[in-house]
Amino acid sequence: MKTEIFLQSGWNKRKTLSILLTAILLTAVLPAVVLAEKHVSGSVSGDWYASEGPYIVDDTIIVEAGNSLTIHQDTQVIFTQNDSLIVYGTLYIDATYNREVLFRMDNPTHYWQGIYFYNASSQNSVLKFSILEGCTHGVIISNSSPEIAYNSMFPLYSGIECFNSNSNIHDNYIEIKYKNELAIEVRGISIIQQSSVRIYNNYIDVFNGNVESFTNTYGVYCLDSPLYLFHNKIYTVSEGKSTGVFGWGGSKDSIVYNEIIVASEKLSVTAAVKLIDKSLSQLINNTIDVAGPGNDVGIMLDNASSTIILNNIIDGDGVSTGLNALNASPYLVQYNDFSNHQVQSLGWNLDDTNIFGDPMFWGSASPDSFYFLRPQSPCIDAGHPDPIFNDPDGTRNDMGAHPFEFITSVSNPAINPVDFTNLNCYPNPANSQVMISFSLPQPGAVSLKIVDPLGRLVDSIQMGYCPEGINRFKWDGQNATSGIYFIQLHTPYMHQGKKLALIK
Repeated sequence: MKTEIFLQSGWNKRKTLSILLTAILLTAVLPAVVLAEKHVSGSVSGDWYASEGPYIVDDTIIVEAGNSLTIHQDTQVIFTQNDSLIVYGTLYIDATYNREVLFRMDNPTHYWQGIYFYNASSQNSVLKFSILEGCTHGVIISNSSPEIAYNSMFPLYSGIECFNSNSNIHDNYIEIKYKNELAIEVRGISIIQQSSVRIYNNYIDVFNGNVESFTNTYGVYCLDSPLYLFHNKIYTVSEGKSTGVFGWGGSKDSIVYNEIIVASEKLSVTAAVKLIDKSLSQLINNTIDVAGPGNDVGIMLDNASSTIILNNIIDGDGVSTGLNALNASPYLVQYNDFSNHQVQSLGWNLDDTNIFGDPMFWGSASPDSFYFLRPQSPCIDAGHPDPIFNDPDGTRNDMGAHPFEFITSVSNPAINPVDFTNLNCYPNPANSQVMISFSLPQPGAVSLKIVDPLGRLVDSIQMGYCPEGINRFKWDGQNATSGIYFIQLHTPYMHQGKKLALIK
């Protein structure tokens, strides 16, 4: 009876028809959304597209050896249980900035286990432009060397772990905010067991909120492997023990260059950089900041020999120690600013090339600009005076993490320096073979020199008369050891330089 009364007016009839049509459309659309979901488990391969997803992982998924899986931009991979993606074959992410692939957990109170790359068969994999959320680990690499680049990772307690790997890990954002009650070691990046991993241009932000004072927290953790760090920003904060960069053992040289390394804690001990049983390490042009209630150290050397510590800012909190080398024998400690420490150095006499003034950081709210120097900073033009270290404007090197290219005009003011800024080397970092390219605004005789951080000549190349435009030369550095080198290019009217990292 109520329906009959409701349908008596034309307006009510139209309204009823509209409601019925809406209901019909909803019933037609909703199943399509459900049908678009693709449930996956076990062996996977082929191509995954956003239009066919999201991909719902009901059990651990595996890219078998000999198979490949390509995941295209905007695709979502959603884990429902404590599972992972294991790669024995090839994983390739076909995505770009703002069109990332998203890996996440369906339940915000649970965690999936991350992406694993196993064995040499997976070494050609590329994980890039991906977002990893709600995982215990971000990426684990074992006996493989995939490229890990341009990703954003938000794991529970471990960002990237490498075992027997030679991967390139670069341009990633790794953020860990551990606040669970369980006392657990937290690490941004771990390098273990004879790995030679290149880590550059990453932003690593690690926080451990567990109040257990003996819980370790590391920005970068390295065991039985060399440290190859270039142009990273590493922030490590802990309620317990905190270490920005930790290296123990390893038969090869280590390089820590142009880093921002910050470590602080509230209960125990902090070391921004700690090297144990390592020799021939180079710490060059880094900005290091350490803070805590006491017994904190900027650089800790324990049975570490022949270390070069050059052009760094090592800032403290007023009660810290700048350098602890009681059980070590550095090779060189020069042109550094050991500022704001109660004790500048233990076990090593600092010569008068080192300074002890406030570096006068900008101190803005943005972490990216906090450690820029103010114009009045005593660290400006206070680095090593050799021109090979000069800043981009041709002036003497500034202490701390600054741009590494430099250019100066020698004799011909008619030559515009802007036209002569194309000296480059690829790859950089390199293993041995390096392609050096440069552009000449006019023809002329050209020579190249390769020198080490102490100004010692490693190689000299007379290229003779070179034409205007782009010129190339392949340099073989197989006889040079791992470390930072300077390529100097000389012409009758100009010279220019570029820093090069060799990793063996």
